[in-house]
Amino acid sequence: MVTRFVSLLLVLFLMLSGAYGCSPRQKPTGTPKTTKSEQAAPVAPVKGVAVPVLYYHLIDDHLYGPYTSMFVSPKEFDRQMNYLKSSGYTVIPLDEIENAAQYTKPVIITFDDGYEDNFTNAYPILKKYNFPATVFLISSFIGKPGFLNRDEIVNMEDLVSFQSHTVTHRSLNTLSANEQDYELAESRRAIEALTGREVYALAYPNGDYDQQTVEIAKRYYRYAFLKLPGGIYHTGDDTYRIERVNIPRGLNLDGFIKKIQGLPE
Repeated sequence: MVTRFVSLLLVLFLMLSGAYGCSPRQKPTGTPKTTKSEQAAPVAPVKGVAVPVLYYHLIDDHLYGPYTSMFVSPKEFDRQMNYLKSSGYTVIPLDEIENAAQYTKPVIITFDDGYEDNFTNAYPILKKYNFPATVFLISSFIGKPGFLNRDEIVNMEDLVSFQSHTVTHRSLNTLSANEQDYELAESRRAIEALTGREVYALAYPNGDYDQQTVEIAKRYYRYAFLKLPGGIYHTGDDTYRIERVNIPRGLNLDGFIKKIQGLPE
């Protein structure tokens, strides 16, 4: 009798295991993981795709200091963004630069230094067109008068990525190796601590760098951007010497079109 009762309990246990669980030999339900051998080989980036990387500083009509050409009017900026939108350009995030071949007429928008008007004047226009952009921050200037503060940076993160323009904006090629390492490493650390996002790109302050700078940049960044003489970046070019297109104040629409097409003005 006891043997028959134990047998019945065993049968019941096996039935319940089959209905509500997996036996040790069963595979879990759901989509199986793809094995390494089954994964598609990564697609190599297409080389030679033109990617105009536009760079601005201030978007403001309140001019001050000696470099008034850096103050692009908000109306000019809006007109330029409208042209990109209406002419079929795709404004892509900075981290998509090597995948530019996947987009129609790709273009990238960047700002140097991190001025407060990037939030008050430029950001609403970027929102209007739903354009992503990148601001290269001088990390020790964050929160100083005239520059972006923490709250403004956080509010912009839906469209804007924040990358490094060093700690103090000193010309890197005038510094020792240790000083350069500090400028590149500490700015990256500080911006990542503020945003909680990866900092993977650097803009050389004043466009000044040397081969030592490039080698140090490779320790911390995937991309580094120039200032002058300026030009159109093509995928496959040196990613630590990425050329950009300067957009100054007073540039008419015809001049803007020629610049982004790499034509002489």
